[in-house]
Amino acid sequence: MDELISSYLAYLKDEQGRSANTIASYRRDLTQAADFFASQGVASWPAVDQYLILNLVARLKDQQRSTATINRRLSALRQFYRYLIRHHHLQFNPMDLVDNEQVVANNQPVILGEDEIERLLALPARGQLAKRDRALIALMAATGMRVSEIVKLQLTDLHLDVKMIRLGNATKRERLVPVSDTSVAALQNYLTDVRPQLANDDEQAVFVNAHGKQLTRQGIWKNLRERVSAAGIDKRVTPQTLRYSFAVHLLNNGADTRLVQEMLGYSEMRVLKPYLKMTVQELSADYARHQPWK
Repeated sequence: MDELISSYLAYLKDEQGRSANTIASYRRDLTQAADFFASQGVASWPAVDQYLILNLVARLKDQQRSTATINRRLSALRQFYRYLIRHHHLQFNPMDLVDNEQVVANNQPVILGEDEIERLLALPARGQLAKRDRALIALMAATGMRVSEIVKLQLTDLHLDVKMIRLGNATKRERLVPVSDTSVAALQNYLTDVRPQLANDDEQAVFVNAHGKQLTRQGIWKNLRERVSAAGIDKRVTPQTLRYSFAVHLLNNGADTRLVQEMLGYSEMRVLKPYLKMTVQELSADYARHQPWK
């Protein structure tokens, strides 16, 4: 079973251009599933049936795993079996007979108000790392960048003279993202006064830690929590919070929904649906502006 998992992971990396974090997640989910199947006396993927997968779901529930974790495991198996059918001539797909677990509670994402974003950015930036964190938060709040994109951002991706940043790579669609004046100013301050004092000579990542190396996802989460606490914001804020808040603020200020959907993707737009409802007055005014028969 391990051999086919390794083959699939190589396919994700070489053919699909998936990130290291995505591949690590698939490796973990598929390996843990394979270990469970082996404990049930099944040592090959073609021998796995829908009942064994349902037993896996029951085991995960016994372990108090969340619905999201269970569905992620099922999704990994679903994609893996599609690969086996297409590339290894597997005849039976047990995942066709297994549904995802229903989400009981549809928790809405945390959104920061524009005033709360301003409080974050208004915190005193005393010291090199505080100036770095201000630039990082300003960039995330103004662009909706994923934390993985912030981590991977290189000096060559910055085009601050035209207020643009390049995202993506050779295996994924590249795109240029506009950057606000506030973000440009914070970035230039960091790049001029702070980064040269921190970064190792051969480090090309924009954001670095106190040891001069590329800042990690965990480091960004930790530093963001500290800034949120210092700003007196009583919410559970994550990098994804800044991403969603960016989208909601754009929409509230009149941006086209298609523009935001292009930046976030359809699945994340669905998460934001509760925040996008129009009032009756807004709906009436929008209809009056756009209906074709005056």
